[in-house]
Amino acid sequence: ASGATKCASCPAGQHGRKHSTFHCDSCGIGKTSLQGSTSCIECVPGTYAETEGSVKCKQCEAGKYQGNMSGIICESCEAGTYSGSGNATCTACASGKYTALTGSSKCQDCEAGYHPNGNRTVCEECSNSHHLYSEKGDTDCSYCDKYYFWYEDGCKKCPDG
Repeated sequence: ASGATKCASCPAGQHGRKHSTFHCDSCGIGKTSLQGSTSCIECVPGTYAETEGSVKCKQCEAGKYQGNMSGIICESCEAGTYSGSGNATCTACASGKYTALTGSSKCQDCEAGYHPNGNRTVCEECSNSHHLYSEKGDTDCSYCDKYYFWYEDGCKKCPDG
């Protein structure tokens, strides 16, 4: 048939207007679309689209999170928390671990003689008492048994007398 027109579709990151001959609009920030779509979809938590007409939503990098639909930017995790890539939230450091930095992708153990504070943001030294100690990665300081004291790498028996 002569005079027939060919339908065209909008590229990814754009959407066609409903009830329009042929016009494509860019998807807004925090949204994307597949090729040929008539509407845009919001980026899911853990992903973002920082520019109009994004072809796809990007995953947040490790140490960052994005907890809303229509993600525009990813936020850094606070000290004492961490995240892997594509996370919607940050996770508190596990018992015995800490991170003093914002935007961490993992937590680390406190060295022997130290334990993490309540917020798991710094390691605090066990008391100056010669009876308190901790091993690397311990959640808290412990006491040496009676007649023992902490010295360098372990509880040592007190000398006689």
